[in-house]
Amino acid sequence: MESSSRSQVVTRGGVRSGSTREDLLEAAERVFARHGFAGGSLDEVAEQVGIRRPSLLHHFRSKRELYDAVEQRIFEALNEGLPELEAADSYAERLIRLLRHWLTFMINRPTAARIVLRNSSDLISRADNPVEFSGRTVESFTTIIDEGVKSGEFRPIEPIMVLNILGFSILSFVCNADQFGTKRKYDILDNRLQAEFEDNLRRAAMAILMPKHDQGHLSPLQVGR
Repeated sequence: MESSSRSQVVTRGGVRSGSTREDLLEAAERVFARHGFAGGSLDEVAEQVGIRRPSLLHHFRSKRELYDAVEQRIFEALNEGLPELEAADSYAERLIRLLRHWLTFMINRPTAARIVLRNSSDLISRADNPVEFSGRTVESFTTIIDEGVKSGEFRPIEPIMVLNILGFSILSFVCNADQFGTKRKYDILDNRLQAEFEDNLRRAAMAILMPKHDQGHLSPLQVGR
């Protein structure tokens, strides 16, 4: 019988030591990223870890409980790694630091990007409370925009509009590398491409947020370099 603490787990790749619960969460993240909540199979998750479905249900009583744990784990990791935004000299710099952090996290964990993107269109996965686990992440972004507008550094704009444009462009960049045909395929781990995307993301942010009289000079575009 599998232990809920440290145990030896037999996987497709052989025997390895680890926490069964953590192994299940990692496997579930891969499965839900590929198939979504509705299409994700508990049997496939269990198989990847080398146990049977009844043993999985010993750790997570249902697919909903497992999915919730996966999503919570993603956003906790994303929020734990947030840079010290308050130390930034301007709201623009705070925003650029936050966007860079999100971009780096999602590039290094594309399964998380796919799950977050799926949640935006899959009403089943988070119907009752869409921000149950993402609330702090959303708040960290909208607060920067709100305070930047109040200070006069940003032009008046609804924060959620900015989040839709900038936040989802990061998810799109990470998730769509193979979605535009063979000739347009790209590698999200390509450092040159990452730098180009980050620069364009910065330019888009400043074009959206800077008052019109400030858009003629490029100094805000150098924020965070």
